[in-house]
Amino acid sequence: LVGTYKLEPGEIIKYDEESGIKKSKYWNSKKEFFQMRQKSFQGSYLEAKEEVKHKLYEVCKEKMISDVPIGTFLSGGIDSSNIVLALVSQGIDIRTFSVGFYDKKTNEAEYANIVAKTLNTKHKEIYITEKQCLDEVKNIVSCYDEPFADPSLIPTFLLSKFTKKYVTVALAGDGADEIFGGYDRYSKISNS
Repeated sequence: LVGTYKLEPGEIIKYDEESGIKKSKYWNSKKEFFQMRQKSFQGSYLEAKEEVKHKLYEVCKEKMISDVPIGTFLSGGIDSSNIVLALVSQGIDIRTFSVGFYDKKTNEAEYANIVAKTLNTKHKEIYITEKQCLDEVKNIVSCYDEPFADPSLIPTFLLSKFTKKYVTVALAGDGADEIFGGYDRYSKISNS
């Protein structure tokens, strides 16, 4: 739409009748990143591991406060496996949900099943076909406010529909790859 603009990352808009619209920045990720690099952690490697573990456990437990049933997506990767481990380690009985593919090259359900079995979660999975993915494209477009190029959005959409049969809210590990170095591209950041 003409005259419609998107806020930049870390910005908020406040409006009142006297001063109108005021835009302000509450977060600057680049600035924060460089400030954190200057104040590096001073403890040992073991202390750093414990601090990360403590923070992860704390945040995951906080996210479980709800008056509706909660589960978590489980791919078997670093991010979702750590979330499930953090919850189970605190005695939280959790339901896990995975999406699988019939193509063995892209199927991660096997890893999710190993984690679910090891941690004794109430695990459910759905297997989807290429046709199901293509059929959902038209439905997915209306769910996003802007172009979204992550190919995982289609299986995540289908997994969410499946998960809704069992729980109202599901935790996901999105963003943890950036913290735990799940992709090679993040190794380049330290060279900046």
